[in-house]
Amino acid sequence: MTINTASHYPTMDGGNFDTWMLEADDVTGPWALVTFLKNFGPQVYFANHPSKFSAKQANTIAKTFDAFLLYSANYDPGVYGGGNGPPNSAYHMNLQQARFGLSSAFAARLEAEKN
Repeated sequence: MTINTASHYPTMDGGNFDTWMLEADDVTGPWALVTFLKNFGPQVYFANHPSKFSAKQANTIAKTFDAFLLYSANYDPGVYGGGNGPPNSAYHMNLQQARFGLSSAFAARLEAEKN
């Protein structure tokens, strides 16, 4: 799951947003933090990983999982001098390739579940 929160909550005045990536074995949790991206964007919002653009299964040999991060960004071009961030972002749908590293324990668990 991916969540965006205002860096200076509760204000959402065109400032920075943080992005949280979480994982769970079940949709109801419990959830564990995968990564926290402070000021990602800085104006990234509606971040998600559409399953349509995710690998069918993780690569347990390389210990990676490939997906795409879909998000919107930079809705207030007057902030930060009008620059784009992350690179190639703008006020439109952004699709960026993402690769997640897997822990050895998690890769082993996935490998065991295949057998």
